Amino acid sequence: ETLGDGIAVSPAYFFDSESDVGNKSDKNNRPAPIAVMAVHFWLCDDRYGSPRVGDIICSDEDTANSEKDDSSSMIGAGPGQRRDDNCLPASDDKGKERLSLCIRAVPMVGLVVSLSGSDAKNDMTSESHHLKRNADKLLSSIQNPFQLSMSDALLAATVLCAERRCHAVVDALNRTKAKHLPPWIHLEVECGSITIAGRISYQHFSLKTRPPTVLFRLACDSRTGRFLPTFHRSISILRRLACNDPSTSDIQFVSNVAMASARQAKGNMFTKKVGERESTGRLVRDAFDALSRSMDTLGRKCGVGGLWNESDVLRSKSLREKSVEQSVDQTWASLITCSGIASVFGVAGIALKVSSGVDPVIDMSGGVIFDDANANLIRVPPLSVPLSQK
Repeated sequence: ETLGDGIAVSPAYFFDSESDVGNKSDKNNRPAPIAVMAVHFWLCDDRYGSPRVGDIICSDEDTANSEKDDSSSMIGAGPGQRRDDNCLPASDDKGKERLSLCIRAVPMVGLVVSLSGSDAKNDMTSESHHLKRNADKLLSSIQNPFQLSMSDALLAATVLCAERRCHAVVDALNRTKAKHLPPWIHLEVECGSITIAGRISYQHFSLKTRPPTVLFRLACDSRTGRFLPTFHRSISILRRLACNDPSTSDIQFVSNVAMASARQAKGNMFTKKVGERESTGRLVRDAFDALSRSMDTLGRKCGVGGLWNESDVLRSKSLREKSVEQSVDQTWASLITCSGIASVFGVAGIALKVSSGVDPVIDMSGGVIFDDANANLIRVPPLSVPLSQK
């Protein structure tokens, strides 16, 4: 059944005869599972094949134990088995277009935990401490009888998938960096989020050795797998603009009051004239909403990285790469626009406040700046600093 937002549960299947799907050993005579269940979460584009489901190995195990646990890894797909190698019967389609957390009961081994995007041949020792800790938490929540908790296991699984989805998206974006990305934008993955940083430079000063300045972050939501923009608390103007908060701009607040009065007094014709000029808050909100949508599409196509169960061995890989490249082209346009907005209303806003001692304001110096002679100019409304107030 489907629970909550995007979670589907495949109930436990028990295999008690050799004719059953799960009760078959592979060519190496490794034991087959006698029972399996799965929890499916997050959307994933599996038109050309689903992400491979691999066993998770505890980070503190030595090589001998790793080889022993690897003997219980997934068997090859049988006649009645699904293509997505999670050992579920073919009649169970709850894992379609989703990532999967699978739990198998294997004789002489115990409970084996598998996750989309994991590789049974590689343990967690090659990953960061952030991933090791959550992998251990996932295993202990299922295998340790004193720490059993499916909610903790699912949360740890989403943390692992969030980190891998971020790496997959950044790798896809960096493959076309030279063609699309300006040299001043820098991308980095940090604990389940993508950091967008900018190299700040001035006309007569060379700051090549200066580290990039963080503009904003795109956090991968553990509940839905979508990317949400987050901002540092010191960038108050940008945070309020991204929500289109009317209190950010006095002009926008007065315009909203005028539009509300016009609706009651003179109808829609006057309302269009009053609201003809778009506010900065709406422009910023629409820009970051467009970035979130394009990143969500790219994230679903990239999955969680790693290997895939190709539906067509000859064409699936090339078709998937082509689909990812199309999404990358759309994502770069939104990413460049939002980086420019964050530079103006984030970094420049703080610099103006520090240098002048006055809070900068918006919607006081006109709308978006257009310059046909400068194709590299990012079209962003300017900031203003009041010089004289009476």
